[in-house]
Parts: sequence; C-alpha cells; structure tokens
Amino acid sequence: MSLSKEERLSQYIDKWNQQIDKSNRENPDNQEWNELLDTVDLIKISSIVEMPAPDFQEKVRQRITEEIAEKQSKILPIKSHKKSTLKKYLFPLVAACVVLLSMSLQNLFPNDKAEAEQIRAVKEEQLVSLGITKVNNPMVLSDGKTIVFEKDEKIVTWNEDNPLMKDFPLNSFQYMRSPAMSPNEKTIAFSGYKTKNAGIWLMDQDGSNVRELAAPSSPDEYYDHPAWSPDGKKIAFVKLRYTANNSHGFTHASEEIWTIDINSGKLTKITNGSEPSWSPDGQRIAYTKTLTVGETIEKEVWIMNANGANPKKLTDGMEPNWSPDGQFITFAKITTKHQKVDKQKAEIVVSLREIWAIHVESKRESKLSESRINEEKLNKMISSAPSETSDLPLSFVVSGEYDDSQPSWSKDGKSIVFVRNTNEEKGNHFSLMKITLKYE
Repeated sequence: MSLSKEERLSQYIDKWNQQIDKSNRENPDNQEWNELLDTVDLIKISSIVEMPAPDFQEKVRQRITEEIAEKQSKILPIKSHKKSTLKKYLFPLVAACVVLLSMSLQNLFPNDKAEAEQIRAVKEEQLVSLGITKVNNPMVLSDGKTIVFEKDEKIVTWNEDNPLMKDFPLNSFQYMRSPAMSPNEKTIAFSGYKTKNAGIWLMDQDGSNVRELAAPSSPDEYYDHPAWSPDGKKIAFVKLRYTANNSHGFTHASEEIWTIDINSGKLTKITNGSEPSWSPDGQRIAYTKTLTVGETIEKEVWIMNANGANPKKLTDGMEPNWSPDGQFITFAKITTKHQKVDKQKAEIVVSLREIWAIHVESKRESKLSESRINEEKLNKMISSAPSETSDLPLSFVVSGEYDDSQPSWSKDGKSIVFVRNTNEEKGNHFSLMKITLKYE
C-alpha cells in the first residue's frame, strides 16, 4: 500500500529523531519533495532552544522563518515567482510545523522545565563570607557571576572571578538600600536617603548620573524595595508609613505597593503589601502580605494582576522571587515546631527559616535549603531547666543554626542565590549562598 506525502514526511522526521542514515532519499529527481526534505534538515540542525515563555511560540516561529530564509538563499536554487511561488513557501512552513510537533520537549528543554512541577537542590555552596553586618537584596546579573546587593547601607557588587567587592560611594546619601538592576542592566534603582525621607532613585550601572525618581510627600512615609517591570517601563515599590508613638517613638502603620511610570512619573497604588516581584511576562506581581493575628505576625505570599486585580494567596512565606520561566516562585518560610521535654514541665519552640519554591499553577512546594537545631546547645538548655517538681512551666525558644532569606534566581533559572545568617555569637554571620537546581 502506497503512503501519502504526509506519512512519508513523518517517516523521514522519525529517521532524524533516531539519528540514523538520512542520505538515502526517495524521489531524488523530485525537486519540490527534496526542497521539503531540505527544509526539515535545516530546521533540525538549527538547534533552536528557547526557555518557555508567553511569547515562546512566536519567537520560535520567527527564528525558524529567518534561518530558513537565510540558509535556503545559500543552498537552494532561485526559482521563478510564478506558479511555484506558493509551493515554495508553503512546503517549508508545513515542514516547520510538523518538525516542531515531532520534536520532543526533552530536546527543546534539557532540564525538563516545560513539564516540571517540583525542583530540588542538588548542590549548596558558599560564595562569599560577608562579616557581621546584615546583607540584603542579592541580584544575579546575566553573566551568572556578578551579584549586586546591599551591605553596610551601601550598594555593593561582587564577582565570582574577582573576590574584591566594589562599593558605590554614598556621597551625599545617608544610606543606599534595596538595589534593583534594570532588565537591560544599564540602570540601578534603589532606596536612597539624603536629608528628606527615603525615596526611589536611579543611577547608571557605573554609579554615575544619579537622579531622583519618586519622593514621599509626607514626612511619615518612606519608599523602599524597588522592582523593575520586565519591559523596563515601570517600577513597583513599597510605601511604608509610620506614626508617632509616645511609648516607642514610631509605630509601623502600613505598607503599600505602588508603581511608577518611568517616563511620565505617574504613581499608582496597587495593593497593601510589600516585597513585589514581577512575573517574566509582566502580567502579574507576587508580593508579601503581613497579617496580625492577636499578638502574632504572619507572612503570606500572594499573587495578583499587575494592576492589583484578582489577588489570591499562594502560600505561607515572604520575600517572593519569580523564576525566569514564570513557573515557580521561590520564597523564605519560617517553620515553627513544638516539642515537649520529658519529665519536665517545659516546651521547646524551634523556629527554622529556610528557602522554598512553589509551582505557581499546581501549588506543589519544594524545600531548597535546610536549617537544623544545634543539639549541643539544646541539651544544655534542657539540663538547666528546673526539675519535674517545679510548678513553673517553661518555654525554650530556639532558632535554627541558619536563617536563610531573600532568594534570587539566576537569569538561566539553573540556580538561586540567597543570604544566610549563621546564628553564632562570635565570628562572621552573613554570607551569600548558591543552590544549584534540578527540575523534576
């Protein structure tokens, strides 16, 4: 039984996928058929690899079209633009569609990111020890080796190939915090304080051309935590408001997420919350929502449309950061465990702060870093407790050996950088850590 043209084409593509001999073509004298097979060959050897994104299909289609046009102009004969014109362009497009459908996702996405719902850490390493001063807002640049962060209320850059850290000079600033690099990595946004309250400022990537973007109108307000939209046209930031309190000086009254249009300067309130992170397509924002339940403060990760519509809780945690492919959000989460002490009226309350990730659609969570209890210190605390004859209930509050926070994705999505605070009384506390990931 004879096969149709589509069936014969499918068999040829199967040969390509199986990496077996393709030299023995049928119909060697059929020019249109050979043009079709040439197009298949061109697409397969073009090695087009794209990270999954909302415009992925359009990008692949455009790249295929460009590469076909370029390579066909070199190896295919120029034909008349009469009746053969339609066939000349229709056949390659049909072949492109068939080849794209036949290619496995494994070939397109080596880490299986298109189908992954969970990720796990396969390697954890310390990048650099940063002393006893708190470190904030690490951000990995596109070279995969340079990290911008805040330390000692200055903006600092560090490169894996060069252990020396570069400080941007404060000049007239009292502090410079929460650096955020623009998508094209030419501009740094930050929270800066001079003589008025902190506003959002911009400077070129070398520290020059410093200019104010937005400033609070009230002396009780401060702007912090800028985050660029993926197209570089807007910045989301947090407006913090404090009120005077006779007992304690000032009380944290509210935190709101606003956006500012870079060109027009228009300010728009989006929602109540903090720590905004844009999705890669710019359509949604993840953020932290703070809730007060009695005397307890709880942190939750929420997502919403970029205009503030359709807010919904994603999970418990804080400091969300959206993955480059848009499928995952990494965040910090505090886990509290309660443990009774035998033969004593005592309870141990353990607080562990660790790095997690959640698949946005399926809500499946993955723990990426792990803190632990210092058993030696814990045993000393227990042994110092009163005997079982005591009528006084005791509660021991213990932190894990590590407090991990502020995770940030690499641009290729293969790793996460975060800040680790080692809970020790002496020695260096803070360091930049790196987790290498595997998608499952």
